[in-house]
Amino acid sequence: MMPRPLSCALLLLLAMPAAPATAEPQDLAPDIAAMHPEGKWKIRKRDFYVHLARYNSAHPNARMAIEDYLQTRVVQREAARRNITVTENEVAKWLEKIDKQVREATGGRTTLEQYVAQREMDMSDFRRRARVALLRKELAKSIIRERDKTWPADKEVTDDGVTVAMDKLYADQPKVTDPAKLPKGVLAQVGDIQITEYDYGRQLARVLPSTEVKRALDDLILAEEVVLLLGDRGQPTARELEAERRAFLIRERNRLSRAVQGKQMKPEDVTIAMIERFLAQRGLSIAKVLENPGFLAQARARGHFMGKIDEEGLKEFYGKNQAKYGDRLRVQRILILSRAQPVNIAGKKVRTLEQGRAAANAIHIRLEGGEDFGKLAIRNSDDPDVIRKNGGFVPLWLTADAVGYEDTWKQANRLKEGEFTKPFFSAGRGFVIVRLLNRKRALGFAAQKANIRRDAAEYDYRLWQVKVIRAALRSRSL
Repeated sequence: MMPRPLSCALLLLLAMPAAPATAEPQDLAPDIAAMHPEGKWKIRKRDFYVHLARYNSAHPNARMAIEDYLQTRVVQREAARRNITVTENEVAKWLEKIDKQVREATGGRTTLEQYVAQREMDMSDFRRRARVALLRKELAKSIIRERDKTWPADKEVTDDGVTVAMDKLYADQPKVTDPAKLPKGVLAQVGDIQITEYDYGRQLARVLPSTEVKRALDDLILAEEVVLLLGDRGQPTARELEAERRAFLIRERNRLSRAVQGKQMKPEDVTIAMIERFLAQRGLSIAKVLENPGFLAQARARGHFMGKIDEEGLKEFYGKNQAKYGDRLRVQRILILSRAQPVNIAGKKVRTLEQGRAAANAIHIRLEGGEDFGKLAIRNSDDPDVIRKNGGFVPLWLTADAVGYEDTWKQANRLKEGEFTKPFFSAGRGFVIVRLLNRKRALGFAAQKANIRRDAAEYDYRLWQVKVIRAALRSRSL
């Protein structure tokens, strides 16, 4: 027997954003979102939800969440006005019916609980949604019978009929979303229903990606840990704030330059306007980032660790990381993907080692014959488009510790400008030919002291940050 398709109602419920899983969940007090492992600070859920509403309300997932939440509140209020209720027994029977559909649709291999878990939901969240779905159906039937007295009491309303009735009910409500016309802490009002920052933040915790929820909680954890570190809740100095702003823009420039595919983009070519557009895709802005408690805490903490680095510490850090401060190289390269065993990557069959070596040798012969390196890279390289389509130019100055380019730097460092290597094997990738374009000679300890200080402080800050954030206890119920 062929598996049966799932009902439209179930598909709609499962299509709604799932409640995110929380990292390191704990059985904390019901009103606590996170706390210090020794109880030195606590973050209450109310404060966390308000933080979410203030700093994550423009996230793409959030834009749909507020409308969905408002409609649900309107449905609940109208159902209460009409004395329409849904009992636990009705919810249980409906879930039994859906469970049967899931078992039939999967040939008996999956239960509803397993099906819901596969979509990163939990049954309590699904049960809540089921109750709302039943309430919507009963309310739609009441509205339709009010308009059409001939509608049989036992006749069901179709899913489309429910949607039309609920959309009209919501559309008929007067709405206020202008902050100037709303009380402080209220984000929207529909009819006599007010949506507070707390209400909205609690909804966002259900619909935002788990990474966004974790990052938002990390912001507040970091702010509390900085108070422990520095002993007060002061603000960063103007110098610390400006240094953090510059560091943030550098990180975003680097991130954006890597995100542009098929176009050579150097970090220095990325404008503030481009960063703003890039942030807007994640529901952020530079101004919103700069006022976030987590950003302010990072500025203070980085300033603290910068001040702790002395001359001896600088020299020790330089000695351990000397490769980072060696010659910097600009290169072109041609990558011929190949593996010891046959494998498909992104649907493309990758060459064996023998095939890769033969292809690389053939390209090397053509280079020695005077053919253009860039044109051969465009036609033959298996590097990402941001490199391949730009003639094999790697859009960053490479140092000896450049992640993923260690072999490339080592081989290019043996060349004079304009020379290229013979094909060499780069473990995990395949065969590579590199051409050295430019070299910036290392400046030594004294000339790079400011950069070394910055990097050493950043290293100490990161160790501390990871330690305290990982140690924090988190609520299982977020």
